[in-house]
Amino acid sequence: MDDPSVSDAENPRTDGQERDPAAAAVGEVTAVLHRAVHQAAHRLRAVAAAVYLLTPDEGELRAAMIGGSPPAVLMLPGRMSLDSSYASARALATGKAAFLADPDPLDASEPGALPYPYTAASVPVTARGRRFGSLTVLRTENRGVYSDVDSRRLARIGDRLAGLLAALHDRGVPVAPGDLPVLIPVFGTEPPAERADPVARGVPGVPGSAGMSLLYALQRLTDMLNRATTMEHVVGAAELCVMAPLGARALALASAAEGRMWVLGQRRLLGAGP
Repeated sequence: MDDPSVSDAENPRTDGQERDPAAAAVGEVTAVLHRAVHQAAHRLRAVAAAVYLLTPDEGELRAAMIGGSPPAVLMLPGRMSLDSSYASARALATGKAAFLADPDPLDASEPGALPYPYTAASVPVTARGRRFGSLTVLRTENRGVYSDVDSRRLARIGDRLAGLLAALHDRGVPVAPGDLPVLIPVFGTEPPAERADPVARGVPGVPGSAGMSLLYALQRLTDMLNRATTMEHVVGAAELCVMAPLGARALALASAAEGRMWVLGQRRLLGAGP
């Protein structure tokens, strides 16, 4: 029986085909990134985690792997300049943890409070005098600020990741981001549904269900707006794809022009406020 602890390099193939060295190298980097993203998401109680790597010319940071649940995994930028204000870029530039968090997070008990925007924490991924990138997590605003314990946990994961990437680099394995980030689901990262929330978003306990349901509504809205020819069509699309999924009781489409606020369309249900 094959020993699962033995790597492919030590356990040669027996089907007559040699393993592609380039594919093996990519697989090793992917496995290392996957483990770091999975650990960061769970240990920081995050809805998403990502590893950003420097491009070969060290001109910018690009997301190499993003894990978590939708829609949070789509909120992380795919690329950024090294002098940008993102937490990932700041962490790499300063060499220490960086946070982008609301100073007054929403109270989890606040009725009707939506868990957005997200708060970000990032640590540099550096080892042996070499900079690889950053490890970043997102949490919903009502999770509260990041504590010192959170910072130390994330730093430990980032340090382990840096050590593994340094070992790969010393062996001649390229450590660089791809053209697009690899997105992976991480079970258990989806925010729990509020018990008092009358709007059903997805299936409770099914990772990604709520987020994917909202993404479907967004995609449907995009399609309907592209085909809309009248303001009534726009209001109807917004009512179906925005009001219903969010449980809204009133809707107004407004535009600022010529120094005035113009109400272009509105829809109010019975019993809604003024």
